[in-house]
Amino acid sequence: MFPPSGAPPQDDQLAARVQALLSNPRFRCYRSTDVIGVELAGALKNVLAIACGISDGLGFGNNARAALITRGLYEITKLAVARGANPLTMSGLAGMGDLVLTCTGDLSRNRTVGLRLGRGERLQDIQASMGGAVAEGVPTAVAIRTLARKLGVECPIMQGIHRVIHEGANAQEVVTEVMSRELKPEVAPDIIKGVIANGSNTNLMEVLAAAGPPQTPAVAEAPPPALKATALEGAAATAARNPRSILCDGGRSGEREDGAMRTATVAVLAAGAGAALGAAVVAVSRWRR
Repeated sequence: MFPPSGAPPQDDQLAARVQALLSNPRFRCYRSTDVIGVELAGALKNVLAIACGISDGLGFGNNARAALITRGLYEITKLAVARGANPLTMSGLAGMGDLVLTCTGDLSRNRTVGLRLGRGERLQDIQASMGGAVAEGVPTAVAIRTLARKLGVECPIMQGIHRVIHEGANAQEVVTEVMSRELKPEVAPDIIKGVIANGSNTNLMEVLAAAGPPQTPAVAEAPPPALKATALEGAAATAARNPRSILCDGGRSGEREDGAMRTATVAVLAAGAGAALGAAVVAVSRWRR
């Protein structure tokens, strides 16, 4: 299998020209206009690769590595959304694709540094033995901590790696601290609001604000008619402003899939009982072309 890659110029016509120049039967290039997302994904994954290396060095195994990649991607996505990036970029080649490779590949310099740290070697000794090669995640860990604090984004994994690399913290103790934090939902409401805000979808923001905190959904309960009507009215207004909008609960399945792939913002507001959104799931994809 030959490798794909991504090209991120903001102008789509220029991106298409770069894509055509770089692509050939052995190298397939995809284009993106999300420069911020592509740049952040390419930088932040190096720190997470060090984390995965440390996990492997401590002997935690495949499950721990998979969890680190998953939750690390969530932290990367939160930072990217806070900086105005398209969250879908994080699930593409620049995000998940490069992340998995860097966190699992035996030739990854950043993972190798983490692996040796996990086995008890000193960072200075590791760097001295690398023959001039650079593990970008080492300095990037400082930049991530600064950026996260500036944006007010919680990144416990990234913060923990900074402590191990630059503060001399014990890796096993940092793992225990991260695992012992307050229990929370897998996806916090703030990232949903951030996705919607970046899409300038004021109708959905109003619906989300009016819904109040989510509650445990009742599986068999129908959505309150008035609330469902309010949500659909906001969605219809979005579609009226942009003819290329699509309601994800309507249309052919191919249209829905294509809409999701092209979307600038996908907001899924789901299900609570009573005064929240009931058992309704309303999804609106706004095409961006």
